[in-house]
Amino acid sequence: MSTETLSPAEVEANKDQMDLAPVLRFVEANREIYASRLEELLAHTTEKGRAWAQEREIIDQPEEPWQVPVELAQEVLAALPPLVRQLSALRGLSYQFTRGVPVPNFNAQGFVDATKPLAAFVPLEDFPGEHHPTRIFIGNAHEGVINLTPVPPTVSTDPAAITAYQVHVLLHELWHTVEGPMRNTEQAERVTLELQSGERLSFAEWRRLYLAALHSNGQAQFVTAYAATYADRIKPDMDCSDIAFAEQTAEGFVGYTLGILPNQQGATSFRSTHPGLWSTMNDLVHARVLKP
Repeated sequence: MSTETLSPAEVEANKDQMDLAPVLRFVEANREIYASRLEELLAHTTEKGRAWAQEREIIDQPEEPWQVPVELAQEVLAALPPLVRQLSALRGLSYQFTRGVPVPNFNAQGFVDATKPLAAFVPLEDFPGEHHPTRIFIGNAHEGVINLTPVPPTVSTDPAAITAYQVHVLLHELWHTVEGPMRNTEQAERVTLELQSGERLSFAEWRRLYLAALHSNGQAQFVTAYAATYADRIKPDMDCSDIAFAEQTAEGFVGYTLGILPNQQGATSFRSTHPGLWSTMNDLVHARVLKP
């Protein structure tokens, strides 16, 4: 789509896909559901999972409980399925960036700029300054470390909702430690999975199945507003090593794991709303790794 076809209002609407305020309002409105889904997730914690989580480094541990306390983050990691732990390159969690807010850089169409996605990293006490008060990035994974960043008070002041959404962010970034090494297509082809059905396929083939599920209705389905920020790059024949596709699978992993994702329709069941994506993620999560 050329920039000439977009009005200023349409560009602003695209930028609003990075607006975290509606996301937090959704979480606030469904606080009890999030609490229940988190309880269900943590019920899957195992001793092997807890041992794996305890082996991950905690960098710059905060002196006081933060938006997602260290203990809760470790319990979430301990509840991950064996396949996820096996494929994850996670080395640790970092709290060193919890006093600043990452601000996105947009292209002329209002989508996140693929060439320079970050416009600024603003100290929390100075935010928003000249920047939009609620259009922000949150969290990232780099070289096996998940860097946690805050939900500023301009977005929400509800502690329970903020913690619930930070669990979403933690799971999203955790998925990047799984799929990140697979963006090398040769590596993705080398990883062989055996599904519960007995079918064997590579991680690269699974990615193509997920891409097909994204387009199962003839056009791409975006499970969250954040996923839709990459709408201009999600095509049926796209390269699955593209970060834009990785963001689709990351949000899908969160939806599968928590059972709920923020959305404009008010839906509270990822499985019911996106059955094809749920099924494809379910196949992966319950697969065995035959050849890492």
